Amino acid sequence: LRDCDDGLIDFTWASKDITIS
Repeated sequence: LRDCDDGLIDFTWASKDITIS
């Protein structure tokens, strides 16, 4: 997993793994 503070990525990640803060 990457470490980006974009917010938009949060949405993409939720698609595969909802473990982002």
